[in-house]
Amino acid sequence: MNILFILPHIEKGGGQSIQALNLAENLIKKNNKIYILTFRSKASGRELPRSFNKIPKYSYNIILNYSTVLVAPFLVGKVKKLVEDWKIDIIQSFDPHVSNFLAICLGKSLNLPVFCRIGGKHREFYEDRLLKGTFLQKFLYYIKIPSLLLMFLEYYTIKHTHILISNCHYLLNSLKQSILMKYLKFNWAVIPNGVDLERFSVNEEKTVSDLRDNRKRNILLYVGRIEDYKGIDTLIQALDIVRQRFPQLYLLLVGNYHYNEKYYAKLQKMITQLGVSQYVNFVGEKPHSEIPFYLQLAKILILPSYSGARPIYEGCPNVLLEAMASQRLVIASDIGGIPEVVQNNKTGLLFEPKESLQLADLIILALENPEKFQELVANGRKFILENHAFEIIVKKYLALYNRSLRIH
Repeated sequence: MNILFILPHIEKGGGQSIQALNLAENLIKKNNKIYILTFRSKASGRELPRSFNKIPKYSYNIILNYSTVLVAPFLVGKVKKLVEDWKIDIIQSFDPHVSNFLAICLGKSLNLPVFCRIGGKHREFYEDRLLKGTFLQKFLYYIKIPSLLLMFLEYYTIKHTHILISNCHYLLNSLKQSILMKYLKFNWAVIPNGVDLERFSVNEEKTVSDLRDNRKRNILLYVGRIEDYKGIDTLIQALDIVRQRFPQLYLLLVGNYHYNEKYYAKLQKMITQLGVSQYVNFVGEKPHSEIPFYLQLAKILILPSYSGARPIYEGCPNVLLEAMASQRLVIASDIGGIPEVVQNNKTGLLFEPKESLQLADLIILALENPEKFQELVANGRKFILENHAFEIIVKKYLALYNRSLRIH
C-alpha cells in the first residue's frame, strides 16, 4: 500500500511529528510505502529517525497560516503529478485545517480516500498564538474572524474526510460538542498514540554525560513546551514546598521556551523569589532521541497542565506514555484526555490543576514510600504494552485503510 502523509510541519520533539514519523517507520516495516508532503521542516536530519531520510518527500517551505487556504488549489496543481507518480492509495493528514484541506483537494482530484488524525484541539492553539501576539494579532483574535474561518474549515474538511482518527475520546467528544460539529454525522475512530518500546525501555543504561553525577539525587522531570497552559508555575511552587522535607530535590525542565518568553521570564522571577535557583535547571529543547536518557535520571515525571486564559487541554501526551513505558512514576493534572492514560492510583497519580499543595503532597508521599508505588509503575508499563505499542497501533491504522480500500 502506498500512503501519503501530509504534515503541517516537521519539528524537533513535536508530538505530532513524533507520532507521524514513528507511524511511518512502523508502516514501512509492514511492507507499505510512505511518502511525505509537508509545508516546512524545523528539524535537521540528525534529529529525525534514520528511516526519514529514505522516505520520498516534498516540502513547500512556506509559512503555514490562514492565507495558505487561499492558495491550496495552486498547491494541489503543483503536486498532483508528483502524487500520481507515487501511485498513492491512501492520503493521511495530521491536522483538521490547512493540511487536511489540501488532502481533501488532492483526494477529490485523484479519487483517493482521505484520513485525518487529530492529536489536540488545534483551533485553540492557533487562537492562543493570536492572543499572545502583536497588537494586530490580538485584534484579529477579538474580532473572531480567524476563529470563524478555522471553525468552518474544520467543519468542511471533516465532512469530506473518509474517517477522522482521534488519539483519545476526550478530543473526539469535545469536537462533537462544538457549535457546527454537533449537527454533522461523520465517520470516526479512536486510535491512541504509540510508543517506541525499544527506545523507551526499563533496560536503558545510557545517561546524558553532563548529568551523570545527578543520578543518585531525587530528580523531578518535566518534558514539554515552556508555556503557561502547561502549569509549570504550579510545579515550581510544589518544589519549594517539597524541598522543606527533601533538601536534595532537583527539577529538570526539558523544552523550548521561545513559544512564550514572557512566561519563561515569569518563571525565572518566581524561581529567584523562592530561592530555588540552584535546584531548577532549564535544559532547553532536546532531540526526542535524548528523552529516554532524562527519564532514566528522574524519579518522577510530572505533567502539571491546566487551562489558563485559553481553553487548551491535553489530549494523549506522548511524554506520559514514554515515562510509563520507562517504568517511571507519573503524576499529572486531572484534565483533558490525561485520565484515559493515567488512571488515578492504578497507573499513576492525578491531582487537581493549579493545586500546588496537592501536588506537593503526592510528591512527598512518593519519595517517602517508593516501594508503595512500584505496583503503579508496573501497571503503567503493562498498560502501555497492551494499549500503546506501535505494533498494536499500526494494526489499527491498517485495518481502517484496508477496509476503506475495499469499499472505496
